[in-house]
Amino acid sequence: MMMTVCDVAAITKPWEVQYEVAHMVANEFFEQGDIEKTQLGEKPIAMMDRDKQDELPKMQVGFIDAICIPVYKMFAELNPGLEPMFVGVSNNRNNWQALAEDNERKINGNGQTKTTEKDKENEKEKDEIKEENDSPQTIKPPRTSKVKPDQPLTARKSSIKSKQITPQKKVAIKEPKGKTKICMLM
Repeated sequence: MMMTVCDVAAITKPWEVQYEVAHMVANEFFEQGDIEKTQLGEKPIAMMDRDKQDELPKMQVGFIDAICIPVYKMFAELNPGLEPMFVGVSNNRNNWQALAEDNERKINGNGQTKTTEKDKENEKEKDEIKEENDSPQTIKPPRTSKVKPDQPLTARKSSIKSKQITPQKKVAIKEPKGKTKICMLM
C-alpha cells in the first residue's frame, strides 16, 4: 500500500499541479491506446481510448473513489501527519467532480459538447501560458541527466550556462518529438 501511496502521490498535490499531471498521464495512456488500435486492431479500455478523453474528469472521480480515498484515508488514520495528503486528494476529487458535472451539462442532444464562456476563458489561459512558455525562458532538457541528488535544480539554456530555478515556477519542457509539457517546479 505504501507503494500505491507513492505511485499516485500527484493526486494529493495542489489542483493546478494535479490537473496538469493527470492530463500528462492521460496522454501517455491515449498513446498506448492508439498503438492498440492501429497496430493490434484492439479496442482499448476507456482510460486509454482517446475517443473518450472528454470523460477524463468522470474517470478521475472513479479512480479517486476506488483507490485514492481509501488508501489516503487509512494512512491519515495511521499517522495524523499525513492528513494533508488526504485533504489534498479530497479537494481534488471535488474539483474533478465539478468538471465531470460541467461536462454532463454541456452535452446536448446530438452528443456534441457546447463551448461555454468558462471554456473560452480556459482556452485563453492555456494560450497565454503557451505564449509565456514560448519565450526565451522555455528550456530544453539535456539528452542525459548528470544531476546529483545534492545539486540544486538548474535549467539549461541553449548556451552552456545554467540558471537557478526558483521554486513554484512554471516551465515548458520541449521533448524530442516537438511536444511541449508544462511543469510546475517545486
